[in-house]
Amino acid sequence: MAEMTLTNFKRTTLDSKGRLVLQSDIRKEWDGKTVKLVPVLGALFGFTPDGYVAWLEQNCPNRDDITSKDFKKARFFNAHTVEVEIDSAGRIGVKRAHEEDLKKLGIDKDVTVVGNGSHFEIWDAAKWDAEQEAEESQEFEAYLFG
Repeated sequence: MAEMTLTNFKRTTLDSKGRLVLQSDIRKEWDGKTVKLVPVLGALFGFTPDGYVAWLEQNCPNRDDITSKDFKKARFFNAHTVEVEIDSAGRIGVKRAHEEDLKKLGIDKDVTVVGNGSHFEIWDAAKWDAEQEAEESQEFEAYLFG
């Protein structure tokens, strides 16, 4: 399959079992039946297994050198990463991520799912709104709306 370029965002809610229905545009491009969920920069990033390896290689190029910072960073990411299946209804078990990570991210019920190229991001809806209202966002809005 060609490289994914996920785009768009959607506000949604986790169901009573902590599952999220992936947007059809994400499912259409997804290569495989599993998602690697990684807490990064205030959100829960969703990668294909191969996409996660590529991302880890890019962000921790010296991860095999046990004396490097990349080794410790990769260990942290790997320890906090969980793999979840996409069920027949297109849902993933977000609450299978580590409870303490979800708490730190504020992910509980209302979320925003954002396509971001090679991965998607699951944000607490209020945090996403605040991120979009940040001063830097005004500059980006000028690019979009003039």
